[in-house]
Amino acid sequence: MATLATECEVEGAAAASTAAPRVSEPLLHWLDEGVDSHGERYLEMRRRLVAYFDRRNRLAAEALADETFRRIAYALQIGGVSPAAPPAHYCFATAKHVLLEDTVRERPAPFARDAPSVPVSQLERALDELPAEARQLMIDYYRTDRPGVGDHRRRIAARLHVAPAILAARASRIRDDVMESVIRSR
Repeated sequence: MATLATECEVEGAAAASTAAPRVSEPLLHWLDEGVDSHGERYLEMRRRLVAYFDRRNRLAAEALADETFRRIAYALQIGGVSPAAPPAHYCFATAKHVLLEDTVRERPAPFARDAPSVPVSQLERALDELPAEARQLMIDYYRTDRPGVGDHRRRIAARLHVAPAILAARASRIRDDVMESVIRSR
């Protein structure tokens, strides 16, 4: 597997004149699902992620694919990925988060909300279109950054009298709606 890092560096150097990031052993093992593919599953998933970001007109598709893998490697390191999670599904779910953040990041900073004639960012506009309960859920759900995000979200689930999985599904559906609205308004 050490050979993979060298192959990735050569492939990245040929494609973008920069070395691709080193790939962690736990990430490779997780992607292989117990059957050593000698890095082939990683390379295929990376190609699929780059294509995913390309189809969404992201200029730095390769960097976004690498960021997706960096986050998954971190989640594997801290035990935040279920061993039963299908790797492709988890990769694309993580990629959706990376895409949303990249879409929001390229927008200019929002202006004060008090001034009615001042334009508001697309993300804020999409959030404003949500029903009040859904908007508040999104704000509460994504307010906390790692670590402690699990406890924070369990408290929200308890407050709403739903299971954490139900809360995650609701937040995911609302986030997808917001993301579609942002992309549509481009």
